[in-house]
Amino acid sequence: MEKILKFKSFDGLELEGTLNIPNDKKNDVSVILVHGIQTNRDEYGFYSRLAEFLSSNGISSFRFDHRGNEKYIDDSVRLLTLSGVINDIEMAIKTFYKNDVVNKLTLIGASFGGGVSHYLANKRKEQFESCILLAPVLEYRIDYLKDEGLFNNSLLNSSGINQLDAKNFLITSGRPFSRAIINELGYFDAVTENKIPTTIIHGTMDSAVKLEYSRKFCKKADKVNLIEIEGTEHGFAKPGDDELTDPVTIENHIKVYKIIMQAIKSI
Repeated sequence: MEKILKFKSFDGLELEGTLNIPNDKKNDVSVILVHGIQTNRDEYGFYSRLAEFLSSNGISSFRFDHRGNEKYIDDSVRLLTLSGVINDIEMAIKTFYKNDVVNKLTLIGASFGGGVSHYLANKRKEQFESCILLAPVLEYRIDYLKDEGLFNNSLLNSSGINQLDAKNFLITSGRPFSRAIINELGYFDAVTENKIPTTIIHGTMDSAVKLEYSRKFCKKADKVNLIEIEGTEHGFAKPGDDELTDPVTIENHIKVYKIIMQAIKSI
């Protein structure tokens, strides 16, 4: 069964998600899916097909559009903060509980949604059985400032400061970031004192979120298993397949779905 659910975040922002409940719910684990930035709850079909895959294996899921989704891209300066996204996730979880019998909960976060998912899963460790991160942004300040040439020696450089002074936001990764989220970027990174079983899945050719950051994190953190998907870009795509529609990309996704399933079963 698939059902559209509307709900409000902490600050009243109206959000929407898709609940998938299998006809034969034979697994006591349920899954929350958190998408990246400049996309939506379907993640170009990756999440919608994952929801179908989980349902076919007796697992319910809830994927939702948080405030970082493409719908709100023109309103990013006003709406987008990491704490806001975390509030969105928490309200999505409450909505999930109201509409399904949830015993064990796994949080899955992709890209931009990865670091905040891991942060929340460890902060609310009694609520989650495990966390699965897909090509995650683990250090927001590095990904969105330093790698974009806006950050030197722990400070915004002149390029970043000039943008902020002129417009009250700066452009990073093609999206406007306000002063509010820029000041948050160093405080919601994935927690190296990892308290719950965590699996990271990352493509070896990812040019959007570098694999080296996942490798570095796994060397520092406990209870983390890193699985590398050979020859794949961001979104586990065949290089050059930005829309995630190539048959090779779809095969890669099926492989990732099976890895996710294994990680859930190993709880």
